[in-house]
Amino acid sequence: MKQIEKLELILRTLYKFRANGGSTMEEICETQNIPLNSRDEIQSLAEWLKDKNYIKLKLTKGSTFVTINSHGIEYCEEDLGLLKNNSLINNIFNINNISNCPNTNIVLDSSNVTFTIQNYPEIENKIKDIEQAILDSHEIHDAERENLKECLNDIKTSLESGKKPKFSFQVLLSNVANIGTIGQLVLQLGELISFN
Repeated sequence: MKQIEKLELILRTLYKFRANGGSTMEEICETQNIPLNSRDEIQSLAEWLKDKNYIKLKLTKGSTFVTINSHGIEYCEEDLGLLKNNSLINNIFNINNISNCPNTNIVLDSSNVTFTIQNYPEIENKIKDIEQAILDSHEIHDAERENLKECLNDIKTSLESGKKPKFSFQVLLSNVANIGTIGQLVLQLGELISFN
């Protein structure tokens, strides 16, 4: 399982059980069958989510206690289509129950939320430009180059399945932010995907 998938699953689990007041990372990883390479990886994953301001973190002697915060909740709800998206994204709702009020429709339940990309050829071209820039760069080591390619593949896969590639995009951006042209290309990709 890729790190991005682990982070996503941890955050989604915290969101799903947010009324419980949090959990330990160890419990989440065990119940969700998240494979870990070491005890340090648990702390590293938790700190990454904390640094992105998605969770609150308490380290104790034997465990890593985490709770989702408002930014983490917003991230999950936005990705589920519960928040208003911009014009490049169309929500497709399978609506089960609507209450009508004067001049207002309130959706009480929805499922199967996806988004449709209107400018996919432009996004594809930008991804190809980034891939080429990564291959041509002398500032990137081979192992890092492979990680960046993996992030780009995750972004493509997410977009093809109608999901916003938030974690993949954030990881990609944080890894290339200091590499001039590649960082600019990634920011342009973000604008095309509508992460502005």
